[in-house]
Amino acid sequence: MTDTERILEIIRVKNLNNIQFCSATGISPASLSHITSNRSKPTLSILRNVIAGFPEINPEWVMMGTGPMFRDPDKMVQIENARDSADTNRPVRTDNERMNSLFPNEDNEVAGKADLVARRGREKNLPSDMVEEVVKTTLTMFSKQRQQRKIVEVKVFYDDGTFESFGKN
Repeated sequence: MTDTERILEIIRVKNLNNIQFCSATGISPASLSHITSNRSKPTLSILRNVIAGFPEINPEWVMMGTGPMFRDPDKMVQIENARDSADTNRPVRTDNERMNSLFPNEDNEVAGKADLVARRGREKNLPSDMVEEVVKTTLTMFSKQRQQRKIVEVKVFYDDGTFESFGKN
């Protein structure tokens, strides 16, 4: 299933029209039209907006097409019922709120990865001491990765074809 097909599937499953989908995700109707008509492919930014706009949908499914569509399929019905009874004029989240949900601080990100590893270990019925050891290893690995990576250069590209580099001189 392509990125476009997954977006169309979200719209279909959630029984939304294009305007409702755009309102929930912050994606412009023109961008959605280009995507659904196959004139362009969804960008990383658009996929991130989809994840932020629909927290009940599995980010791995949105980005990679793997795993279940919903984070917790059993809770999907509860979420839908709550959303139906909620005020339809709810305020749209600000860019800052979206960024905070998309890019949590490092501690939350590493803990989330450890939680995912633990969940998958339990799903495969691994012994609890083995799951605990794998989680510890995962936490150590991701913590070390974070400490080693540093931004060395940033490039800004302008619509006139020029660019600027900041950093690496």
